[in-house]
Amino acid sequence: MSECGFCADGEQEAMIETGETGIGGCLPVNTDGGCLACGEPIGASGLRQAYENVRQLRGRCGERQVENARLALSQVYGAPGLSAVAILERARTGSCEARKEVQRTYVSYSIFRLRN
Repeated sequence: MSECGFCADGEQEAMIETGETGIGGCLPVNTDGGCLACGEPIGASGLRQAYENVRQLRGRCGERQVENARLALSQVYGAPGLSAVAILERARTGSCEARKEVQRTYVSYSIFRLRN
């Protein structure tokens, strides 16, 4: 969470303990339980996260649904020097085009660092 700028390094534990990262908290994290609950599908962790985010934005997560979910972020670290982030937003309703586009990817990028 600190790597994404949501808190200072070391504040993560307090955020978890106070419930800020729970389903009803101000910053729900790992709404499906993350890798501890789902396992580590090597090479596909980002896809699993994106799938959960899309289900949240569509309101299809049942008991673990985040109320009024509008934005979702996935972040993964992979092989040494590889990371990726995807931010999704639920489309605003009102226009035909918006109804067709369930969510948009505003930011999706990969950063590759070369090892010496």
